[in-house]
Amino acid sequence: MPEAHQYDLTLFGASGRTGIDILNQATDRGLKVLAIDHSMPDEPEARKGIEHRTADVLEDDLAPLVADSAAVISALGVAFSPKTAIDPPPLYSKGTGRIIAAMKEAGRDRLCVISAAFAAERANLPLWFEQTVVRALGSILEDMREMEEALRSSSLNWTAARPGWLLDRPRTQSYHVSTENLPDGAFRTRHGDLAHFLIECALHGDHGKSAPFLARRESKPDESPAALGKETLSMIGLA
Repeated sequence: MPEAHQYDLTLFGASGRTGIDILNQATDRGLKVLAIDHSMPDEPEARKGIEHRTADVLEDDLAPLVADSAAVISALGVAFSPKTAIDPPPLYSKGTGRIIAAMKEAGRDRLCVISAAFAAERANLPLWFEQTVVRALGSILEDMREMEEALRSSSLNWTAARPGWLLDRPRTQSYHVSTENLPDGAFRTRHGDLAHFLIECALHGDHGKSAPFLARRESKPDESPAALGKETLSMIGLA
């Protein structure tokens, strides 16, 4: 008989852009989620099946937060700024390492995390994008690589989703998944599609012990250097 769990998912980084999409989709699917953030939302929306708690993934005891869940999703992310581009907090490497340790302590096995296509040694990217955006993210991507190495060294059944450059558009569920590289001609991934992929992997065990790429071809305006430049400036508060 399958083991009974109080929650379907524990979600770290629930208030981030992808985390919010995960909660919305989980609510639509009737899932029970323990939503973890560094601080409690100012006005947490009362939604059936969602329970909010606070924790510092770099300092607190995380084992009690994963012990009663069938699977764990980490939507932790580092907000891009000139400071974090140079010296990012170790949310990916140390934070995920502490989640791995907590899951081992609690006897939990299924972990899905967000990495990035650009953390791969070779990504199918436009040259201009590699020479601009990817270079600017160098320190953050190195922390992601350390995270992926920690996952590979663990005994957990893990999945590290490698989306393309994230795009704030509605979910389509028509994204492409590849184990080798970003699909040809596609280097953008919608937050909603990434959320859908993570939930599916967590619930059904898809893509275990692997780091699959996912993206879809978007309209030319969304994939242009001008669009990417505007989004980057917006992230650092200059647009």
